Amino acid sequence: MKILLVGCGDIGARVAAYFEDTHCCFGLRRDASSLESPIIPIEADVLNKDLMISVLSESFDVVIITLTPDGFTENDYKKTYLEGATTIKAALNSMANKPKLVIWISSTRVYRYSHGRHHDEKTPIVKADAYVSALIEAEEEIKKFSGKTIVLRFSGIYGTERLRLLDSVRAGYGCEQFPERWTNRIHIDDCVRALIHLINKYFEGFELDDTYIGTDSLPVTQYELRAWLANRLNIELNKNAKIGNIGYKLSNKRLLNSGFKLNFPSYQEGYDMILEQES
Repeated sequence: MKILLVGCGDIGARVAAYFEDTHCCFGLRRDASSLESPIIPIEADVLNKDLMISVLSESFDVVIITLTPDGFTENDYKKTYLEGATTIKAALNSMANKPKLVIWISSTRVYRYSHGRHHDEKTPIVKADAYVSALIEAEEEIKKFSGKTIVLRFSGIYGTERLRLLDSVRAGYGCEQFPERWTNRIHIDDCVRALIHLINKYFEGFELDDTYIGTDSLPVTQYELRAWLANRLNIELNKNAKIGNIGYKLSNKRLLNSGFKLNFPSYQEGYDMILEQES
């Protein structure tokens, strides 16, 4: 099977490593010089429709799209996500031999902050600002692909190379207990495993939904999470981090009901492993 990893970064590289002995993985980036075996590098700009049509003429079985904006402005988001999705969708639909499965990686940022309420895939999403609008409109655009498309919305990804929260706690930053500010997280290993799971289930003939939330099973408040980490690190929190929105609690029930099992069901297992690896 041939898999194209569009925007091939950390997650894409890990997917390719998993499939090294069974499938042929291609990584597409504007600069693919850093991609290593077993990934077959392809240099292309996803905003160049003619170039994307040429790339996709290779007739891939699966296309996984993990785009990252160059910056954090509204225009960066619109250009990367919305324009990227529009161009990729058009290129995909022009193919005589279309991919059997397209997976678009999105974000749970599409959900509106709601004072700790529970959200799942059926919760209405609202274009609350230009950033969220770009994410939502990109999802809508990629779903216009005439073949099977899955949107996988990840919550806050953490791991051995994604330590912003842990570094903040190490610097002594906690937060006020009230109002409660909820956070949802998923270890990067489980992000990769969720992608692999959906690919395998699809080719086993399992009827998959068109949208999944990728998050662990334990939403937690920033206060509780930071206090737990501080206790594990045996440090005192003497400053308050600036944390804006109150947040929400996300459900991963749909993904689990498809047969997926988390290696790290909560932040505790995930951060425990990170701290053990550091010791």
